Order: sequence, then C-alpha cells, then structure tokens
Amino acid sequence: MTLETERLILRNWQESDVAPFVKMNQDLEVMKYFPALLSAEETKNLVERFKLHFCEHGFGLLAVELKSEKKIHRVCRAFHTKL
Repeated sequence: MTLETERLILRNWQESDVAPFVKMNQDLEVMKYFPALLSAEETKNLVERFKLHFCEHGFGLLAVELKSEKKIHRVCRAFHTKL
C-alpha cells in the first residue's frame, strides 16, 4: 500500500527502514512518552510484526517517508474502527 501527498509517502515497511527506525527508537526525545527505549533487536522484531499484521489484515502501521529525504521520518497507524 502506498499513499502520497505533496511532501510525504505513506508506505509498507522496507528493509532500509530498519536502521533509521532503530535510531528513532533509541532517541530519548522521540521515546519520551513510551515505557522504554527499544534495542535494535526489539525494533527489528517490531518491524516484522508490522509487516505480518499488514499481510494478515490489509492495514496497520505504515512508514512515513519525506519525499525530499527519501527515508523514513515517522510512523502512521491505520486501523479498523466501528462507526
């Protein structure tokens, strides 16, 4: 799945996203409201869970890429809700 805006690409996770996501998950400011920092191994496992969830359900957490930088910038959650 890929969604695009003028500045962003929301897409499925790629192997190249793991290293920058590890860095994000070890940044104190980024993780300020989370219970703990994540190790590289925990982050890799998390990305695999994101991918598996998307394959099983057709939605989930997407990587947010800045078009100008061509690398992951944030994470976006798409989820099912009852209206």
